[in-house]
Amino acid sequence: MDTGTGVPVFSFSGKRVLFVDTAKAKYTGLSNRLTKDGIICETSADTSGFLTKLKQEHYDLCILNLMIAGMGPNELISSVRSSSRNRDMKVVILTKQVHHLNIRNAIRAGANDFVVDPFDEESVYHRIHYHLIPKRIVDIEALKDDGSLVPNEYVRLLLEVNE
Repeated sequence: MDTGTGVPVFSFSGKRVLFVDTAKAKYTGLSNRLTKDGIICETSADTSGFLTKLKQEHYDLCILNLMIAGMGPNELISSVRSSSRNRDMKVVILTKQVHHLNIRNAIRAGANDFVVDPFDEESVYHRIHYHLIPKRIVDIEALKDDGSLVPNEYVRLLLEVNE
């Protein structure tokens, strides 16, 4: 669908988000906002409940508190990535332990993003939306033809950095 501006409209309806934390109450406001967007929100308070839900349902994204008991964070992320049902699920880590090693280890284990707790609800709301929108490869030739492509030198530099 198109808004008439050339920008496709994306519906979040039916997307599923799982919050994994012992302090479920801190997600109430965020869950309410996401639910208004058509996103189905669920919670799990422990590792075993989380892993059980992953076996039973498909989720598009989870917010995972690194301090949840029962399994090490890297092992937990790895188990998510090995699940056939949720292999492509986006994993956003939430933690109070903001040490560069924690961030690096979580990302290496397969996390897609890292949020510091306590978190800003507005920021996390937008990050969830960002991760739920499908990413597409841009048709560079089409952009060049309509004049909306940034200078070629800039694109070349971006491509070099991302290789």
